Amino acid sequence: MPYHLKYTSHFPNNRNESSALYWAHSIRQLGISISGIYLPIYIYQIANKPTFLPNPVVNSILFVVIFFIIKMLASTVTTIFASNIIFSKIKFKVSFLISLITLSIYLVSWFYSKDYSWLLIITALSAGIQNPFYWIPYHIFFTRKIATIPNHSVNRAVSLRTVIIQIIGAIGPLIGGLLITSVGYQLTIGISTLILFLSFPFFLLIKEHKHYPHHFKTILKDAMKDKRYHADLVAFGGLAIDNLLYAIFWPILLFVYSVSIKNLGFLTSTAMVVSMISAVSIERLTRKYGRTKVHITAVLFNTLFYILRSFIIVPMFLIGIEITDRINAPFYTIIMQAKTYEEAKGLHSSNFIIIRQFVMQLAGLISILFVFSMIMLTSSWKFVFIIAALASLTTALISINRFSHIKKDSEK
Repeated sequence: MPYHLKYTSHFPNNRNESSALYWAHSIRQLGISISGIYLPIYIYQIANKPTFLPNPVVNSILFVVIFFIIKMLASTVTTIFASNIIFSKIKFKVSFLISLITLSIYLVSWFYSKDYSWLLIITALSAGIQNPFYWIPYHIFFTRKIATIPNHSVNRAVSLRTVIIQIIGAIGPLIGGLLITSVGYQLTIGISTLILFLSFPFFLLIKEHKHYPHHFKTILKDAMKDKRYHADLVAFGGLAIDNLLYAIFWPILLFVYSVSIKNLGFLTSTAMVVSMISAVSIERLTRKYGRTKVHITAVLFNTLFYILRSFIIVPMFLIGIEITDRINAPFYTIIMQAKTYEEAKGLHSSNFIIIRQFVMQLAGLISILFVFSMIMLTSSWKFVFIIAALASLTTALISINRFSHIKKDSEK
């Protein structure tokens, strides 16, 4: 039996199942977005923290970093084991359920951490554990869907998914900011948890057949030997570092320089709407100029925005950076996601998704450990945006990978 048929995970090509996945993912993102973007600020504001550094702002940021070290360590280790058991021991539906349960533990432990601060360790561990149980099957399912359409239509499919998610996701931060300001973190977290459980019935509509065993050690060894993977994996590592440092330090930067939680929610929602509008135009621009040129241009702008964040402190200018960045974001992320799915369907798709997941978690862990070390040595923190800028540059490698199997006509 051919290799690509022997080791595959089959999903029927069913439009209703695709719709179910869209709805489940969108509801999940809504539940997370109501409270999730405020987690770094919540940890930052915790009182009575031990003092390791004399500057109270930097000392508080250090504790946020420690939280994310625990989370990324848990996610990296879980990816190694999850990639084996998701295929051989459980089905994707069960994997989604495990993710939902651990994500709920994350929210509930966060809920009670106001009274028992040690629960933040449980919060970090559960946040990390849930990650691979959700994203591995999600991306494999979407790769199977992409496999049924020609390469030149992949941008459209990914753009549609992005717009659907952002329509719902744009509501979350605004609701969260209003709720936290009016009723506090605990009730807001409770609402997030309830919304998460509304997503699971949609996952039950997804059908799947037998999955063949996957062995992480073999997958890793094969990926290291195959030069087609190398540039892509560096790009994925850069994307992970970019996403992680943005998620941690951008809300803190705005909060430190006097952007209130309510205004932060409004800004985030507004920025997502702007990004959604920008996403609509991506297919027209890529057809006109080519995906590679559009993506590399977006990478350069994304890098520039991080450099600006490293020294600008005026709130109005910071807000301007965020809005402009959101206009650029679809050209940076959607094209990379489309290329990811195209690469996956041309290589061994499930192996490709697994190794991508591992590299992204490992890169995030290494970067946050480095940030911790630098904060301890320098007692400063805004250098993180320079790290994010350098990581952003590496994402261009997915567009200029000379060993890629993607045909040039798909770039048009």
